[in-house]
Amino acid sequence: MAQPSTSSSFLLMITGQIETADFPAVNSIYCKYSYVFGPDWSQIGGVHEAISSTCEKGEISHRITLSLPIEATFSSTSPHRWPQIVLSCYGPDFFNNDVIRGYGAVHLPTTPGTHERKVPMFVPEASTKIQEFLGYLTGKRPEFVDPKIVGTHEGREATRVRTQGLIKITFNAIIKDIKQSGYDVLPYAASRLIDLPSSRDFQEDTYLKSRRSGCNHVSSLHFGGPLDPRNEVQFTKRLRCARSPPKQRPTAETSEEE
Repeated sequence: MAQPSTSSSFLLMITGQIETADFPAVNSIYCKYSYVFGPDWSQIGGVHEAISSTCEKGEISHRITLSLPIEATFSSTSPHRWPQIVLSCYGPDFFNNDVIRGYGAVHLPTTPGTHERKVPMFVPEASTKIQEFLGYLTGKRPEFVDPKIVGTHEGREATRVRTQGLIKITFNAIIKDIKQSGYDVLPYAASRLIDLPSSRDFQEDTYLKSRRSGCNHVSSLHFGGPLDPRNEVQFTKRLRCARSPPKQRPTAETSEEE
């Protein structure tokens, strides 16, 4: 007889795209991305890293359209060090040298659904003004040896950086079997909706309260059926209160004895 599976791993499936880049001082860039995650995670599907074509600003809009698709599937037994997507952008400078234009990182969504993120981009600064000037002339500006260091905390406190712009990313997230691992990723509002009583319990409780108050209370809930093609929630509530006025107690009459 086959034994039931005791695996407690869950899946995180991500699709979407890197949509636009907003760099005020840059006219042309191309973008790379990769992922950083903890030791409990493994990427079991999708694209591990990708690079876009060189894109330029439009004549009217000041944004750069990248439209770089994202697709990845991860498996893990623990949410510790949730995966991050690491971005690095490059583009030509005044002397047509290919230089770094920005680094950035953001965590993948932790709840199912469609999400939009705006990632701040930055570049490392030279330690002295002389090195900054020489880097400007030679096209050898400060860069990270491994761009994935942006998604970690090691050595970040000693790095001077400068803001460059923003990149907009759209994610579509699906999370599977995470409750079997003992975790809940629903937002607070959705979890409160789950705690609400069922319609039958609500009707019984309302009926008992109306009986105690002397009212005839009729309540019904209809949740989209064959007569409701739009599947909208319809709520019909009728309340008839036929409480009779309280009877007055008879007063004792005493007759005067003559």
